Amino acid sequence: MFLKLAILAVALGLDVWAVSAAVGVARPDPSHSLRLALLFATAEIAMMLGGYAVGQGVGHLLGQFAAYVGFALLALIGLLMMFQADAPRRLSLAGGAGIALTALSISLDSLGVGFALPAAGVSMPALVATVAVSTVSSTFMGLALGARLGKRYGSVTEVIAGALLVILAVVFALERWHGGRL
Repeated sequence: MFLKLAILAVALGLDVWAVSAAVGVARPDPSHSLRLALLFATAEIAMMLGGYAVGQGVGHLLGQFAAYVGFALLALIGLLMMFQADAPRRLSLAGGAGIALTALSISLDSLGVGFALPAAGVSMPALVATVAVSTVSSTFMGLALGARLGKRYGSVTEVIAGALLVILAVVFALERWHGGRL
């Protein structure tokens, strides 16, 4: 069971880490960073539990659709970051609608994970604790990396980070479309 938990935690934590690095470019203050980590963890866990509640039946179809919605949201956030790198912030990634969309985009994969949990034989309390810890730690690691890059390279880093989010969204969508193989 430990191996299953570790694999799920790493898989769910990688997109959180990547998005957090992109958000970290804006160098949010420590209180925003903590709220971001808690929001990401809450979103991941809530989606996973929601997916678990729905189960595998209708959930499989919904999971496929939800994944593509998540990829589209991730790409939209990346595009907004690219086009607003030098502009005054209209979409704040430190709070409000921007961060809510970000949390939604990265947690939709957890919805799909939740659909498969009834058949996976994983302890729900252990999984929730593992995902909470891995999501919070992935968020802080990503924010730290993004802040260093943002401080050193300025707004060009936001354009690059936005482009990376768009590329990640396209790669994730293509990978899902091709059954996990690219």
